[in-house]
Amino acid sequence: MRWRLLMWVVFATFLSPTTSQGCFRANESQCANVDFTPGSDLAGEGFDITKMQHKGTFVINMNTWLKKDRTCTLCKNPYMRGKKQKLPVSVVDWRPNQKCSMKLSSSVYQSSEKLVSASISSIKNDWMAALGILTPKGQASVMMAGSHSKLAAYSMQKTKTDKFSFTSHAVSCGYYRYRIKSNPPLHPELRREFRSLPNRYDRNTKHTYFDLIGKFGTHYITQVTLGGEVRSVTSIRECQASLQGLTVDEVRMCLDVEATASKGPAANIKNKSYHCREARKRSLNTRSFARSFSDR
Repeated sequence: MRWRLLMWVVFATFLSPTTSQGCFRANESQCANVDFTPGSDLAGEGFDITKMQHKGTFVINMNTWLKKDRTCTLCKNPYMRGKKQKLPVSVVDWRPNQKCSMKLSSSVYQSSEKLVSASISSIKNDWMAALGILTPKGQASVMMAGSHSKLAAYSMQKTKTDKFSFTSHAVSCGYYRYRIKSNPPLHPELRREFRSLPNRYDRNTKHTYFDLIGKFGTHYITQVTLGGEVRSVTSIRECQASLQGLTVDEVRMCLDVEATASKGPAANIKNKSYHCREARKRSLNTRSFARSFSDR
């Protein structure tokens, strides 16, 4: 089984910025016929933290660009030859990154719980505190975020059948950053839903509240780094690796080496490459680590 997650879409072309970042106030006529900045509607979307799933519905109004004083905000996009683009009123601190750094990162997780917990590390707020959730002392940890995600289902199914470790590889690249301002305008559809909610929450009305959460999610996205990330999770059967004379860390290191080989030789992986070549001859009959450990 192959499990790969494409988290973001790369909207920008591979052009070096030719102008510095610059946003400025403009009048209504200047903004009326220009495009929004790339990906400016990715924030404000509802998100279900238990499934790590975008809901496709908006909590925040990301379509309005005209302010109450009849002005708007234009920004020069250095990745599009300085083209002027407008911001929604809900967006602040928009800025382009001045370079794109392609970097491979990897980690090893000894359990499905640790893997799933790591997958939500990009969530910046303390979501458990916001929900009033406390982990009882001396008891098992409470794992809710991501507990119903595809990654959780994949990793937990593996650990039911054998002793597995998991290695996660990711390559990411960012182009733009922005955040949602404090007290942004709500999406009109959510306003209507709020007005139709019963005044009291009890067992007779809780389904209405649950329907609202099911539609709009448990949280919404407040910060965006726009670019691309590809993540691959490989399950490593520990007994198989051990019988082949390999450790989990050794497998992870050699998967790293093979993944970076396409970028050309690098001094810091020279010794690792030699070690992995010898390990392939000794344990894998010269097959690559990517082919021998291909359960993703």
